[in-house]
Amino acid sequence: MKIRVLIRAANPYLGVVGVVALLAMLLGAIYYTWLELQWIAFLAGILVAAVLALVSRASQSEWVLLRRTAQLAALRDKFAEETVARTGAEEKLAAADRAGREIGEALPAMLARIDGEQRCRFHNRAFRKLTEKGVRAIDGRPLREVLGAAHYAAIAQYVVQALAGRAAIVERTQSLPDGTTVSLLEQYLPLSDETGKEAGCFLLVTNAGGAVDRPALSSGGAEPLAPERVEEQALYADAIARELTEGENIAVRLKAALENDEFRLYVQTIMPLAGAPAPPFFEILSRLQDEENNLLPPGVFVPLAENHGLLHLLDRWVVQRLLRWASEAPARRNALYSINVSATTLGDPGFATHVREQLAVFGLPGAMLCFEFAETEVLNRPNAVTIPIRELREAGCRVALCGVGRNLMPIGMLRRLQVDFLKIDSRVIYNIERDAAELAKVRAIGRVARTMGIATIAELVESNAAIELLRSAGIDFAQGFAISQPRPLQELE
Repeated sequence: MKIRVLIRAANPYLGVVGVVALLAMLLGAIYYTWLELQWIAFLAGILVAAVLALVSRASQSEWVLLRRTAQLAALRDKFAEETVARTGAEEKLAAADRAGREIGEALPAMLARIDGEQRCRFHNRAFRKLTEKGVRAIDGRPLREVLGAAHYAAIAQYVVQALAGRAAIVERTQSLPDGTTVSLLEQYLPLSDETGKEAGCFLLVTNAGGAVDRPALSSGGAEPLAPERVEEQALYADAIARELTEGENIAVRLKAALENDEFRLYVQTIMPLAGAPAPPFFEILSRLQDEENNLLPPGVFVPLAENHGLLHLLDRWVVQRLLRWASEAPARRNALYSINVSATTLGDPGFATHVREQLAVFGLPGAMLCFEFAETEVLNRPNAVTIPIRELREAGCRVALCGVGRNLMPIGMLRRLQVDFLKIDSRVIYNIERDAAELAKVRAIGRVARTMGIATIAELVESNAAIELLRSAGIDFAQGFAISQPRPLQELE
């Protein structure tokens, strides 16, 4: 290796050395041959050829040097241009990042960015206010540590779903340290990197209707939970969330819960807004209860049941359990009970038959049941929903279309399906107090529904002001925390 380096270093001088050697030979020949012409001519020719070769080599080296110099100058100019462009892009990116952070800080909604390891990488002022933590206590910290065990347990499934690339929108309530309860609309939005690979998610939380004051306890009321009991419940909820999201036998666990009646039915009142009397109207909700009487919200078990194809079994269980309860007292059959049906149940050809059989077993009329179908499912699968809805109507049941207001109203579809109720989407109702366009949309939905003989229901009504606006808009029913909080089915007597 060293020999090659030495040869490469001495290569430019070899031509000069050769010429000098030939010149020495020529002088020697002249001296020893006493100026014989043939030797002098021979050696002079060799010398001239060597000089010409040396000049040619020097010219070639100079041309190569000039070409490399030009290339180097071009690369230097290009590098300078790219440096300027990169500097400008970095400045614009930094400005955009500052603007984005300023906008995020100014947002009234709570915003946070979670990376793939569920650590907080960005958070705004509203999010820090919700968590009651400072910047250092949030930056780079695990989401479970920032939110607390109980809060994290309620949303763990949605975070995992968003990190897997599927968005989720959830409505739920949150208790604040001052004893009030707020209704929240949470959106979990997947975040991808430049290659399209999932790189985290955004958590956007908006107040879905303000705080609902907790009623004061009477002298004979239950005492509030002690701090250590709250901590025990938080730890328990966290353990259950881990078990359900990480266990290997989730399907077996949920099937066992159905077989052992570990689910509990809750109801929320749907209040008529018109002056005319109407029969009691309730929506049926489900909760998962264990042997220690702790309840899990549907946000934890419903996605798991959906992933394992068990939602249609849960829907059947709800129908059977509700009708069994209603058959125990004659007065219970005078109310109307609305059941939210999953997309999986839409594809269950035996669901309507199951409903008819259960009505016959308990001797109850189908008119006491109303089944809710999501508008998006009806629009996406018009042929698939026609038969089950027709069969349910033939059994005497009523049908509601929920989530109305996100898209243009499918008037032709409504006529064909003969829907009884339209449930206006909660995100539309949430904005009617501050957005005239949304209120106008509600009025238009109510007007079209009245001409078709369809009753309207407003979801997520959280204030008396919203109730008055809905009443003036001609909406027939309202549902939300401003009217009634969910309570156990057994409390209806």
